[in-house]
Amino acid sequence: MRFRDEVYLEVRAPARDAVLAAVAAERAGDPVDRPLLKNVLSISIEVGMGALDYYEADFEAPLLSATTDHYSRVAAAWVEADSCPDYMAKAEACLTAEEERVDAYLHVTTRPKLLAAAEAELLTRHQAALLDKEGSGVASLLRDDRRPDLARMYRLFARVGPDGLRPVATAFQAHVEAEGQALVRRADEAAAARKEKGGAPGGTGGAPAGASAAPAFARPAPGAGPAAEQAFIRDVVALHDKYLGYVADCFAGASAFHKALKEAFEAFCNKAVGGAHVAELMANACDHLLRKGVAGAVEGGGLGGT
Repeated sequence: MRFRDEVYLEVRAPARDAVLAAVAAERAGDPVDRPLLKNVLSISIEVGMGALDYYEADFEAPLLSATTDHYSRVAAAWVEADSCPDYMAKAEACLTAEEERVDAYLHVTTRPKLLAAAEAELLTRHQAALLDKEGSGVASLLRDDRRPDLARMYRLFARVGPDGLRPVATAFQAHVEAEGQALVRRADEAAAARKEKGGAPGGTGGAPAGASAAPAFARPAPGAGPAAEQAFIRDVVALHDKYLGYVADCFAGASAFHKALKEAFEAFCNKAVGGAHVAELMANACDHLLRKGVAGAVEGGGLGGT
């Protein structure tokens, strides 16, 4: 008690300022005496007779406030200057450094609070700007097949919990749905062009005078598989396989991303292509495979062939 009253209470303010200055210097890349910092902080715990009251009030609380201020400043500068992948790489390095800082000289109970302060400024505050960043946001990373960057994005925002992953899954869903809609649009335009020429897939000419034109993608006769319909279905299956790979490789198979993929496909599979819904065309393709036999379909130009 005497040491606390006559020594500790007199030096805690300058000691706190020295610790905060050392942490700031270390964040700036300067070397610091970590064993000395650990010893200084351990005194505040010893003064509390093992309780953390003095440590938390005199050192931890000011450190958390300084951490928020520090990452608020640097994150605001980075999000303006850097691409999304570059920003994420810096953010991940900072969070790793904070974890190492706890291991080196802070009390273990500081870890979740310190990381939460850093994550709030580095990740949560700027998430929307990062995901939508022109030329390097989620859509661009998916378009350019930047799998390591997408995996880092998942790792980072998974730290924030479900609320951190939900916007990433939503952006993923929007991108997949847009690609699916583009497939449908191209197929529908091609079907309309064939219909205008009077040459529906599988047919030999225009409809007789007075007869109504058949849908450009019509149900095939037994044993026949219209090439255009089969090509479209192959494209849809390939699109699903592609983004299912992203779910497994980049998003750790998380249920939120499986759900996003499912809902993206449901959205465009309810669209019509040449007079038939995508779901109906897929049913026709399955029926064609069953009639012809899987082996025959692959050898003779079904879904697996050309």
